[in-house]
Amino acid sequence: MFDPLFEENSYIYLSYCANTEETHFTRYKWSPESGLSDPAVIVKTTIVPADPWHRFGSAGFEEDGVTLWMLSGDHFHSEHG
Repeated sequence: MFDPLFEENSYIYLSYCANTEETHFTRYKWSPESGLSDPAVIVKTTIVPADPWHRFGSAGFEEDGVTLWMLSGDHFHSEHG
């Protein structure tokens, strides 16, 4: 997801499973010369024991262009229901 002020700050936000236990919501800075910066982890969740199911969901900015929101998953286990 691109920051609403991407043309000014070059921020890109991504969510990904770092491993079977951790999910990261991160911010990168884009540069035409060097590509993406190292990630700045904004939110990290850890599930033990490992759960390969739904983690972070949608993310976005409020109309003010400053307030960032993110929905987290339910960590649903299929054997439970």
